Amino acid sequence: MIGINSFAAELRCGRDWIPCTVVGIAGDDDCPRFIVMFDDDDGLTTLLRVSEVRRNEG
Repeated sequence: MIGINSFAAELRCGRDWIPCTVVGIAGDDDCPRFIVMFDDDDGLTTLLRVSEVRRNEG
């Protein structure tokens, strides 16, 4: 994983976009993945590796 300055974003979950924080990048040049962190409905912090995020400007 390459650490980056974290930023607010959203990740796609079905038809919905869920707020998250991007904390790193993993993978290679051909297939980069974003490492994202978010809190689920039970209050647990989850880390995921996803291929698509959109920056949350709000």
